[in-house]
Amino acid sequence: MHVKVSRLWGLVAVAALLMLLVGCGSSDDDGASPAARGGGDSSGYLARARADLEQLYDGTDEQPPASGAKAQDGKTVWLISCAEAAEGCAVFSQEAKKAAAELGWRMTVFDGNFNANNAYATGVRQAVAARADGIILSGVDCDQVKQPLKEAKAAGVETVEANGASDCSDNQLASATVIPASEQRTPHDWYVAWGQHKATWTIAQLGGRGKVLNFALSGVAHTVPVDAGFRQGMDACTECEVETIDVTLTDLSSNGFVQKVSDALVRNPDARVIVVPYDNLVTGGIAPALRHAGNPDVDVLGGEGLESNIELIRSDSGQTADIAYDTGWTAWGAADTLNRVFAGEEQVPEGFGFTAMDAEHNLPEGRGAFVSKVDFRAGYRKVWAGS
Repeated sequence: MHVKVSRLWGLVAVAALLMLLVGCGSSDDDGASPAARGGGDSSGYLARARADLEQLYDGTDEQPPASGAKAQDGKTVWLISCAEAAEGCAVFSQEAKKAAAELGWRMTVFDGNFNANNAYATGVRQAVAARADGIILSGVDCDQVKQPLKEAKAAGVETVEANGASDCSDNQLASATVIPASEQRTPHDWYVAWGQHKATWTIAQLGGRGKVLNFALSGVAHTVPVDAGFRQGMDACTECEVETIDVTLTDLSSNGFVQKVSDALVRNPDARVIVVPYDNLVTGGIAPALRHAGNPDVDVLGGEGLESNIELIRSDSGQTADIAYDTGWTAWGAADTLNRVFAGEEQVPEGFGFTAMDAEHNLPEGRGAFVSKVDFRAGYRKVWAGS
């Protein structure tokens, strides 16, 4: 795929996704398949990657819980959002409000604004002062709000961690942490699996041989397990070369990120795939750098399946694929988790997983972010109605 970037996206969109907090084989101009170009597979890793990728096209989503607590209505709940300026955070908040309405809750969304001036802690404390019954943390790690969570617990306010990088309930800071799926029962495991799925796509796209530029974020807790999973997955590809470029928050708040991408492309003219942890790194940095570099022949793998990035994939203008997940499901799953806490019921896997998406697979018919094939909303409504 030849990348053609049609427009420049602001770096503010990149920073937005940092606090969140989920294709077909590439071909050369001669149309030869990766195998025909000599892709290595001495240990069978390419065959495994291709088989796993087919499963990712089907998706790893399970089903939402079939039983649970009837809606504990009349509750006052606060949602501490990672940042409403972030596309992914805003989608989570919108869906959480819909779930809250189904449950009969009054929900207040507090904009954590990327934790500027310790806004996450401020939000938790304001919720406690407002005598909220419960708090959902969206993309906020417990390490960022340890003392406020202790204060919430002392005040009898229930707290749920969603889309964080750690399990806040392990150290008894939060009442519960959302269990993503049956095979990934902690946030850490879910993020590692995401990174491993990114490696699966990359190996298949390379045909088992080639160079990858992996842009890893330093100082952002969410990206650590994603990057670890990706590197573990790529270790199987003995004829793949991965160069990891560390990106800091300072880079992302200036032109430093675009410059790092440009420098990496100059140093690695033979790079065939670029991988980033989150979608907005494409719209806010990768795409402009590729355009400035003369649109080199390189494939780009993003993250969650956000609307802006889906349009790039659809128009063949800056992104090749995503290992996507339904952000709405993560929000409804968080609401179900808190409802179970209110009812004193055991937590269970909420069922959301990942789906590979490219121009030929799983693009939504209309505009909007990636949507799971599973009608999870109907499942939750049935449980909450006591059916």
